[in-house]
Amino acid sequence: MASEVDVVDGPNDDGEMFERPGKLTDPLPSPYQNEEQGRLANGGALPPDLSLMVKARHSGQDYLFSILTGYMDPPAGKEMMPGLYYNPYFPGSAIAMPPPLQDDGVEYEDGTPATISQQARDVVQFLNWCAEPEADTRKKDALTYMVVLGITALMTGYYKRFRWSTLKTSLGKGINLLDERGFQAGRSGTVTESAGLIIVSQYLTKMLTMIALLAVRSVHRGWGCAAAFQVARNSVVSTPFLPHPSRRSIGHHQVLASPIISCNDAETSLAKIIKEAYEDRETDGVQDIIRANQVVEQLSTKGDVNAVADELVNAAVEASTSNKSLAAILNAILAACCDSNRSEETESVALAILELIDEMHDEEESSMIEPDIVTLSLVYYSLCNQSSHKESAQLILERAQQMSKKAAGSSRRRALAAERRKGINNAKLDTKEAEKQLQSVYGPDIHILHDSDDLIVLSKPAGQVCYHTKKTSAGKISAKRKKMKKGAAPDDDGSKVDISLEDCLLDMNFALSTVNPVARGIVHRLDRGTSGCICVAKSNEAHLKLVASFFLRRVTKKYLAIVRSPSSPLQQEGVIDALVGGKPATSKYRVVSTYHGDGPSSQGVTLLEVETLTGRKHQVRVHCAESNGLGLPIIFDPLYSSFQPPAPVSRRKAKKDLQRNKRGKADNTEETDQSSLPKAISDLEGTMVPGQERFFLHAQTLIIPEFDVDVQAPLPEWWTATLDQLER
Repeated sequence: MASEVDVVDGPNDDGEMFERPGKLTDPLPSPYQNEEQGRLANGGALPPDLSLMVKARHSGQDYLFSILTGYMDPPAGKEMMPGLYYNPYFPGSAIAMPPPLQDDGVEYEDGTPATISQQARDVVQFLNWCAEPEADTRKKDALTYMVVLGITALMTGYYKRFRWSTLKTSLGKGINLLDERGFQAGRSGTVTESAGLIIVSQYLTKMLTMIALLAVRSVHRGWGCAAAFQVARNSVVSTPFLPHPSRRSIGHHQVLASPIISCNDAETSLAKIIKEAYEDRETDGVQDIIRANQVVEQLSTKGDVNAVADELVNAAVEASTSNKSLAAILNAILAACCDSNRSEETESVALAILELIDEMHDEEESSMIEPDIVTLSLVYYSLCNQSSHKESAQLILERAQQMSKKAAGSSRRRALAAERRKGINNAKLDTKEAEKQLQSVYGPDIHILHDSDDLIVLSKPAGQVCYHTKKTSAGKISAKRKKMKKGAAPDDDGSKVDISLEDCLLDMNFALSTVNPVARGIVHRLDRGTSGCICVAKSNEAHLKLVASFFLRRVTKKYLAIVRSPSSPLQQEGVIDALVGGKPATSKYRVVSTYHGDGPSSQGVTLLEVETLTGRKHQVRVHCAESNGLGLPIIFDPLYSSFQPPAPVSRRKAKKDLQRNKRGKADNTEETDQSSLPKAISDLEGTMVPGQERFFLHAQTLIIPEFDVDVQAPLPEWWTATLDQLER
C-alpha cells in the first residue's frame, strides 16, 4: 500500500529532488504544500500533524476515537460560531474540523459494515501504528534480551557459588593467618610472616593470571571463555593452600587436627569424645564429659587463651555434622567454662571462643553459625563475676540488647518509645496490691510467689497463655482489644480469657527485660493448659543469668500430674529416660498418692511428682503418655491423650451452654473415655468452657539458687476441690 504512493525525496547527487515509491518508514505526506494553504482550506485553523497524535494526547487512542465519533448537534440554547462544529470531547466543545467520517464512506472487502465507529476504530489503530511502527520489533527484542539476561544470571550464580567459593574461602583463610595472633597455624608448628606472605602472593598472582586469561578469551566464542575459566581455576586450586601437617579440610572450612587428651586411661581425641557424648545425650553429654575430664583446665595450663579457644572450636567443628549441631556443641563448651570452680583463665577462654564464633560467622561464603541469646548468656554468666571482665560483660549485655531489638522489629521499638513517653514508673509495686490486680484479670488462682528487683515468680492459672505470637495465637493483643477484655464480664471462674501474662504485667507498669525478642521478660514458658510456677525477668542482666542457669541445669523444676492408675502398681520412684522430640530427655517421678475408683467399673487415678532433669518441650506430658515412658497420659491432656476438649465457640454461645449444663438441660453428648474415671474427675469435664484449655499438670516447685528462689505454687481451686472429692 505504501509503495502505491510516490513521495518526494532528495536531494540526489545532482542536488535535485526526485520522486520514489513510498516506504512504511516514511512520514505521512501533508495534503498541503505549506501552512498558509492549510489554514485557508480549514477556516484559518492549521491542521495538526497526525503522525504522533496518539502519543501527543492524554489517553491517546480513546481520545481520538471519541473525537471522531463525538460530532452531534449542539444542545438547546448553545449557539455555534460559523465554521465551528459541536463536539463535547474537544476542549471547549467547538472544533473547526468538519466531521471526517460518514456511514458507508469506504467499502470493506470482507463485507464489514462501514459504520462511523468501525471506520474510527481503523483510523485510530492506523495512527497508533504510525506513532510507533517499531513497537512490535522492540517488544520481541526485549523478550530475547530478558531470556539471555536470565540465563546469564543463572550461569553467574552457578560459577559464583560452586567455582569461586572454594578459592575465595581458601584465600581468606590464608590471609587470616597474618593476624595479630602471631600467624599461629596449630599446636605442632607455626607459619612465619614471610611464609604467609609468600603463600598469599602466589595465590594473588594466579588469580591475576586467571583474570587475564578470561579477558583475552572473552573476545572469542562462549565455549572459549568457559574453557579459559575452567583452566585458570584448576591452575589456582590445584596446589594445596596450607601444606601444614596439622591442618585438614572439612567441607569449606579448614580446621586444626583436634588435640589428644587422656580419657578413661586411653588416648582419645577431643573431637571424638565430644561427638560420642553429643550423639548420646546432646549438650548435657558434652558438658558432663568436658567437666569430668577437666578439658578446659588441662588446656588452660598452656597459658595461651587463644590457642585453647582454637583447639576447642576446631574440635567442635570436627565433631559436628551440621550447623545446628555445631552451635549446640559450642554452647555446651561455653557452659563447661561456667563451672563452679571456674577461674579467670576459663572465663577468658569463653570470651575467646565467642570471638572465634564471630569470625566464623563473618566469613561471607561460609557463614556457619551465628551467636544466639544462649551463647551470649553463657559468656555473660562466665564474665560478670570477675572484676577484670566487667567491661567485657557490659559489652556482651549491650550486644544482646541490640540483637533482640533488631529481631523484635519495629513493634517493640514503638512500644518502648511509648513507655518512655508515658514515663513508666519502675519503682517496685506492692506485692499484695499487684496480686490483687492480677487476680482481677486472671481469677483467684494466680499468685505472686517471689518479687525482687531482678525477677518475679508467679503461679500461672491453667487456661491462660504466657505470651502471644503470630505463630501460636491470633497475634499480639491490641490496646483496644485489651481494654475491651478488661471491661468484659468475667468467666465462670472469675478470669478473663486471652490476655497474655506478658501484656498484663506490662499494663501494670512492671519493668520487664527486653532481651527476649518474642516476649518481654519471659525466660521459660508453661503450656496454656498447665498451671504453676513461671519466672519473669525484670532486668536484662537477670534475664541473661537466668537463661544461663536454665541451660546449665541449675534450676530445679518439679511438677504434679494426675494420670490413670495402671493395671499393675507403679514403682514408688523411678527415672524416665526417653526421647522427646527426637532429643534425649530425663525425668524422675515419685508416686505421691493413689485414688481408687467409685466402683468396680471405675478406674482409679494416681498423683505423681515429676522432676525434669532436662528442659524439653512437653517433656512431662510426653514422658507420662508415651509407651517408652510411663504410658499413662495426663488426664484432660488434649494432645497426648484420647480426650477431646469442647470445640471453641463464640463467647456468648459458650456462656449459654454453661448455663444449660448447670440447669441440667445440656444436650446428650457422646461418652468419652473419661466416664470410666472417678466421678470427681468425670464431672469436671462438663464444666469446661470450650476453647479454654486446662489439664492436670501443675508446676509446683521452682528453685533457682543463683537468685535465692525456692518457691512452691499453691494448687488451683479446681485441683483442690477435685482432690478433696477423691479423698472422700
